[in-house]
Amino acid sequence: LAWPKEGMWSGPRPFAFLSDREELISKGDGKIHDLPEGSVGVSGQLREPLAEDRYRVAVVPGQRVRLELFTESIGSGLHAGLVVRDDKGVPVARADEGPTSLEPTLDYNVPAKVTSINLSILNLQGMTGPYRLTVTPALLAEKPDFRLQTRNSRIVLPVDGRVVVPVIAERRNYSGSIELAASGLPSSVQMSGATIAAGSDGALVTVQRNGTFAATILSWLGRGEDRKERTVLVVDAPLAKAQPWAASELALAPSTSRAAELAIDWRALPSDFGIVPTRKLTLPIKISPASATAPVRLTLLTSQNVPIVNNQPDPNRSLRVERAVELPAKTTDGELSVLVPPDLSSSSYDIAIQAELLSADRRTVVATAYTPVRRLIVRPMLIVNAAQPRVVAKLNPKAATAVEIKGTIDRREGLASDVTLTLTGLPTGVTAPPAVTVKAGTSDFVFKLSLPPTTPPGDIKGLKITGTAIPDPKLPAVRVRGRDAELILAVLAIAS
Repeated sequence: LAWPKEGMWSGPRPFAFLSDREELISKGDGKIHDLPEGSVGVSGQLREPLAEDRYRVAVVPGQRVRLELFTESIGSGLHAGLVVRDDKGVPVARADEGPTSLEPTLDYNVPAKVTSINLSILNLQGMTGPYRLTVTPALLAEKPDFRLQTRNSRIVLPVDGRVVVPVIAERRNYSGSIELAASGLPSSVQMSGATIAAGSDGALVTVQRNGTFAATILSWLGRGEDRKERTVLVVDAPLAKAQPWAASELALAPSTSRAAELAIDWRALPSDFGIVPTRKLTLPIKISPASATAPVRLTLLTSQNVPIVNNQPDPNRSLRVERAVELPAKTTDGELSVLVPPDLSSSSYDIAIQAELLSADRRTVVATAYTPVRRLIVRPMLIVNAAQPRVVAKLNPKAATAVEIKGTIDRREGLASDVTLTLTGLPTGVTAPPAVTVKAGTSDFVFKLSLPPTTPPGDIKGLKITGTAIPDPKLPAVRVRGRDAELILAVLAIAS
């Protein structure tokens, strides 16, 4: 880029994004423009209230393609939609916004014998502005990747004190571990618990102060097992739209308060303490020194990536406190009751409790402290086991081929009810029962599949057997989900 060499600069710094796909610039002339097959990005602008940019996108018959439109995240005020039309101009798919933003994403399954689709970008609300369109074939869209985020934009450390920072991973086909590190960390400040375990939602990272240091700006990074790095971004950073790098900056500063002014620790929490779906957790703590005049407020911190419904956290699927807790003045011992949902996606979660010493009028936080972080293992009530991780099917070229997938279930933590199993991931044309019930007192199961002669030979990956059960007959609407069994169906062609 060649920047002007004369004059004075004003306003926010310009920014650029790096791309690993072919990038094009829209002509904006209202005509249909051809986009090549593969991973493509297009930068354009809708300059009129009713403007529409149109593209003919080369695709592969029978495969899925992901279409994404970016406006908000690049600082644009444009609200636009994506519309896929057939050769006659009839809309066949549409997306006006995403689940958590105004930026639409559309996963389109390309029909057989179709080698191109007509895509329109529509101005929905009359506001003009730039956009960026990306077209990603299914195989590339499913490449392993992850994003990292935190809600902590600043860390203030008391003398000899610590702060616990939640870092959440949004995974896309990546289940490996992630190592976290901070650039620019002073030598008198240490990080611990900076590993997001394989398959986990996130981690609670402890930042500990052991000496003096000057205030600074940190940038946190996460590195996957494939050595790919991603920056930890601050959620809802106020300047991120105009200055994207601001979302990667975490302020670190010392305070003159001392950790001894308020401390919190676990009280007789067993070393093998774990999480059982639907069962309440009781977390005992102790405070020191006891406040003589003011209460202490307790807050639960977890590494769970809380599911979102209608742009709001779903309380029915999250680890959450049963009720708010404030310890009265002069109290040293307390506990926090945590409700556990029936369906947890991770095999372990980090937990910690934050204590805030309030002023006498409860309007100001005087001091803050954190318990040590504990990583709790989820103890499932149900485990599904496939008898074979790879099932071979020898395809009959003239008639349907019968295949059996066998396995067992393992009930735990007092579960004694019937178990309902479902099998997902089968290709089109392969039939199986919608569900199999394993009666109480039994553990064996079998799914009977039927493969038509037209089933393509090869390995069918991603098959999953999921089990659910009712742990308490008094609450028939509450079902726990067990640990799934994953397997591969190997289809072998036999000469006729």
